[in-house]
Amino acid sequence: MRFQSAPPNGHYRVIRLLSGEGAWEIGVSLFATGARLRMGRTGHPPSVLDFCLGRDPGDYAPVVCAVLDRLGALPDSATAAEVDAVFPWAGTRPDLAVHLPELLSGGEGGRKITASPPEVRITRQESQTAKAKVTSAFSHKLVSGKIGQP
Repeated sequence: MRFQSAPPNGHYRVIRLLSGEGAWEIGVSLFATGARLRMGRTGHPPSVLDFCLGRDPGDYAPVVCAVLDRLGALPDSATAAEVDAVFPWAGTRPDLAVHLPELLSGGEGGRKITASPPEVRITRQESQTAKAKVTSAFSHKLVSGKIGQP
C-alpha cells in the first residue's frame, strides 16, 4: 500500500492518509492522553490498527513511518486479517512500551527506525506543538514522495 495526503476528518484529526486506490485510510489523532495512530476502511470508523503513540511528538513520525513501511508490502485489496498479520506480535492494539523496539526494528526487509518509548498525558500546549511537528514531518515526507516506500 502507498498512501497520499487527504484532509483530516472526525476519525483522523491531525493527519489523514488514503491508500492509493482509496480502500484504506490511516491517520493520527490527538487526545488528552496523547496521540493515536489508527487505520480502517475508508469512510468507516478505524477498526484495524489502533496504536497509542504517547505524548512525545518526536516519536510520532518514526512510529508512523515504521507502520507505513510494513504496510508497503500489502496491496490495496488487503483484508483486515492481512494487515494484522504484518504486526503478529501485537495484534491491532499493541503496547508500544513493550512492542516499540520490534516495530522500529524494521522486520523482514524493513529499515531500522529509532524512537523512545511513549509516555502518557498531554497538555494543550504540547498538543498544539505536536500537531505542528507531525504536520511538518509528514508534509516533508509527502513532498519528497517517501510515504509508504520501504
